[in-house]
Amino acid sequence: MGSARDAVSVDKRDHSFRADLRDEFVRVFRFPWEDLVAVAVNAGLVVGLWFLLPQAVKDWLFIPQGPAAFAVVLETWMLADVPATNVIGKDVDTMVPALDNPTRFEQLLRVKSITLSLLVGIPSAVVSILIGIYDGSYVSGFFIACVLLALPFGTTSIAAWLGILIPYRPLPLRWRWAHRKPWRATIRWASLVILPYLLVPIVPCLLLAPAILVGFAIGRVDDGRMTTTATVAATIVACALSAVAFVVGLRVSAYLAIRRRERIRSLLADPAP
Repeated sequence: MGSARDAVSVDKRDHSFRADLRDEFVRVFRFPWEDLVAVAVNAGLVVGLWFLLPQAVKDWLFIPQGPAAFAVVLETWMLADVPATNVIGKDVDTMVPALDNPTRFEQLLRVKSITLSLLVGIPSAVVSILIGIYDGSYVSGFFIACVLLALPFGTTSIAAWLGILIPYRPLPLRWRWAHRKPWRATIRWASLVILPYLLVPIVPCLLLAPAILVGFAIGRVDDGRMTTTATVAATIVACALSAVAFVVGLRVSAYLAIRRRERIRSLLADPAP
């Protein structure tokens, strides 16, 4: 988080962890609410597709099935967008100057990861608990909610690597269309908008896979579900892996950004990329 001496910078502003976290929440809930809109749109897409698509199509689109799986899919899709990846490009005025201060830059990454994780994790956990109550699976709903609270922290810290390696400025579609030539820049931007939907879901799957394997190794009942002991063990493993990914992912993100800071500056100086 940096020392107390680093809490106030040369611009005389408070840059403590608490102040940065407060500023990030203010940014998220301030017009034009880009992060909120992205998360809400993705949540709406999941709800619509889950309940309106034919079962055969839904089985192909969503690998996890069943009432409890809805909360997991909901969270994964809510994270699979540019707010989780383009962490520098969406807040250039704050993030780019911090590239010269590795400690502060890592703190800002931590703040953004925590903010988005809470924004996505809390609603997903509530949905899991409500599904558990409705379905009569109180224990399962509770432990899935615990995993859904922890999982975004590890996911967002790793997902940020994409936006550090290939950052861009988020601009209105009207501007993008007016400046669609040269096509190379437009194709690059369109690819970076689509890539999070393909790459980000892989991260929670990798974090959850060891936990699921541990749970099934400990024990399962006749219908294939984990026993209560196995569920507790799987939950602990999933939360622990997410915590490790959160710490390591942020360190790697900061390392990549500092090494690539001149490249990042040059890319973000031009809105076309």
